[in-house]
Amino acid sequence: MRRLVIGALAVSLITPLAVGLFHRQAYGTWAWWRAPRNISWCGRTYHRGIGPTVTRAMIESQSVSLPGDAPYPLATVTRIPPAVGRPVLAQPIPAARRRDLGLPCAMVVYLETGDDRYTGYELVGGP
Repeated sequence: MRRLVIGALAVSLITPLAVGLFHRQAYGTWAWWRAPRNISWCGRTYHRGIGPTVTRAMIESQSVSLPGDAPYPLATVTRIPPAVGRPVLAQPIPAARRRDLGLPCAMVVYLETGDDRYTGYELVGGP
């Protein structure tokens, strides 16, 4: 019985620490309840922008596309934290165009931070 209690206590202490370490490594902040400093998606890192939050309608009105292409649809591309967290939206460039031109998946992603409120994250680094 004593081993069971010690094991349960160890798990209850180690689990939050492991989650915190993962969150710090993945998102650049210890505070899982706040918007992260960065988002990793599609092999690239996006840093939180300094502009105001925007609505979904504002994002959709910016119509992103390459010359000759129709505007790319806005899609949920990941969640922060994975599977259960808040949606991250982007207008990803189609895979074939990305490969041909050596482009990233998107230049900006948007994390849902409230009721129809999104914070923009900008691509960092080169190819």
